Amino acid sequence: MFSRGTMTLSLRALALGTAAASALLMAGTASAQPGQDVANPPELKKRGASPNHPFDPASKEIRLDLNIEYVEGAIYNPTTGRDDKVRLRAYTQDGLPLPERFVSPSIVARPGDTVRVKLNNKLPPVSTSYDPGCGAVADHNVPHCFNGTNLHTHGLWVNPSGNGDNVLLSINPGVSFEYEYAIAPEHPAGTFWYHTHRHGSTALQVSSGMAGALIIRGDRVPTATTNGDLDTLLAGVRTMKERTLVFQQIQYGCFDQNQDIKFDLNAAGTAIKRWRCDAGDVGQIETYADKNGVGFGQFSSWGQSGRYTSINGYVLPTFEMKQNAVERWRMIHGGVRDTIRVIFVKANAP
Repeated sequence: MFSRGTMTLSLRALALGTAAASALLMAGTASAQPGQDVANPPELKKRGASPNHPFDPASKEIRLDLNIEYVEGAIYNPTTGRDDKVRLRAYTQDGLPLPERFVSPSIVARPGDTVRVKLNNKLPPVSTSYDPGCGAVADHNVPHCFNGTNLHTHGLWVNPSGNGDNVLLSINPGVSFEYEYAIAPEHPAGTFWYHTHRHGSTALQVSSGMAGALIIRGDRVPTATTNGDLDTLLAGVRTMKERTLVFQQIQYGCFDQNQDIKFDLNAAGTAIKRWRCDAGDVGQIETYADKNGVGFGQFSSWGQSGRYTSINGYVLPTFEMKQNAVERWRMIHGGVRDTIRVIFVKANAP
């Protein structure tokens, strides 16, 4: 849509898995989430030495509080043209409303900063037939400890042991733990990301949307012998808008009273792979498979679920931009099960 120097871009192609994209092209009723110009994820609030102390912008000590808890929200389903109600694990922060659309807060730091993230696991303990819990298990390669967690960063040059970027830790339900990331003064600026990485529950939690942007901003000018930061080159574009786009595959399912996952039926009345949520259902990710072995752990392809990749929590959103403007897009694939191809095509004005 073009009007008075602005245009609205609908990112359909890069928001889909292969099978879902094919379904969209064939189904004329599928449409973008109505009225959504997607905003950047909220930035995780910095604080002082204690939760009640304000952050000093001149400080190189960055303290953050990151919670994990169940959130009830909604995910738009283009197949039905309505929101699916869901109850999923999510990253949240104190003082802000719960994220109805499931996008995690961004962490922002600079070279030379020491980032301390207090991770508060507010999830309840789990003890069910499909989860043996977080205690001793006979086989660590069997999915378990669905509500235990930890924190892992992608791309940072930081210590991988102790309370650093240690993927061997287990932060169990009800436990708080402070991570420390010492960002070296020579660390390059750039776009990175973080997510949960506890062996036994990683895929289940990342599929719930537990991943977020981690941005290092720099202002170093390049010299004859050292690299500079891209940020310095872009600083001269005063009106440049910056977008952070987090792509996720949230593979929730809706179950019947027998704990069988619901499928759509084809014209012959035979169940097909695409999962279904009826009005009043609540989508969840509480097991890798139902009692018949059907679940997101069964499928190697994201497209078989019939779900759609979200961008900052929205499915098939639109972006309003000014013509001839310069924008910087930070794009992060924070999902599982599928690759993403970014394709830009010329749109025809209606």
